[in-house]
Amino acid sequence: MGLFSDNHPYTSVTVTIDQLCDSSDSKFEPEIQLAELLTSIKIQSAFGSVEAARAIRRKLKYGSSTQKMRALILLELLVSNGGSPLTPLYNDQKLIDQLIKMMNSSSNTNSSSNTNSLNPKIKKKLYLLSYGWHNEFKNDPSYRGISSIYNYLPKNIKIKDSSSTKKQIPKFMDDEADLSATTPFNEALQNSSTNSSSNTTSNINSDTSYSRPSSAPPSKSSPKPKTLADLQKQFNIPKINIQKERPKIQSLISEASISSTSLKNSLSSINRNKGELSIDNERATLNFEKCRQIRRKILRWLQVVENDEELLGSLISCNEELVDALQKYTDFGSFNENSIAKSKSVPNDTESDSESDY
Repeated sequence: MGLFSDNHPYTSVTVTIDQLCDSSDSKFEPEIQLAELLTSIKIQSAFGSVEAARAIRRKLKYGSSTQKMRALILLELLVSNGGSPLTPLYNDQKLIDQLIKMMNSSSNTNSSSNTNSLNPKIKKKLYLLSYGWHNEFKNDPSYRGISSIYNYLPKNIKIKDSSSTKKQIPKFMDDEADLSATTPFNEALQNSSTNSSSNTTSNINSDTSYSRPSSAPPSKSSPKPKTLADLQKQFNIPKINIQKERPKIQSLISEASISSTSLKNSLSSINRNKGELSIDNERATLNFEKCRQIRRKILRWLQVVENDEELLGSLISCNEELVDALQKYTDFGSFNENSIAKSKSVPNDTESDSESDY
């Protein structure tokens, strides 16, 4: 007999979930296959959601600590991105019952154990998920099941909302070009603006001695030039000698490549199976900020360089590489808005000892 009976379908939905949870690869990146998994679920309508709920529940019930943590992270992604088509998943009673059972089980620090006891880090993750789902979906009937789990939180566990002091990941895609970065264009523009201001002052002074009313109607103000060519024409700015600036630009591109690689390497040391986050990793955060600074300089050169397809291509590729690394840091830093604290009235039993780090 197979893994499921004839009444339990075994499609690409189960295959994908099993592959993600059972993979021996230490790098767990379910986001890569998330879109494909969501498509497979939605194509089958309610049956796909029920199958996904069953596959996740089996991992939570019979899997190792690693598989259970991965199943929780995968469930978190599905709830956050599934929308109304996955309503049967959010309200699958057997899945809800399993999550409640896990929240109220005893703790076990043995990561290889697959008994009824549960690793404290998994319980902490589940506590945080239940709190987040309750706050976000408590007024949405489509998520009634998943949001109700919070009501079964053990009485000796208190979750404090630390939103006033929580760490925020900057929206790096809102970063603008670094206008303070030294480029020949900046220097020429500054000099031209100074000369233009001087000429304007001189003209005003000379016109005070004699002025003649103009019979020509006032002309409409021309729109502010936005392109490099327009600015060069308006301010008489000489075109940039790309060949002269090429070494400087290539050096910046090399620095950007090294920085993005360093950021990705620092992120690889983060154990997502244990619920670790990028924003709590000092090395990754420093690399993140450095990549942001370099990217702003890259954006500035992208505004300035023209008529050099090879150099433009390198700058564009460099920017994409930085965006990829920065986005990965952002993805690895999710769900860090809450903290868990044990109630002072907790009796001194084995469970309170194993959960003391909450």
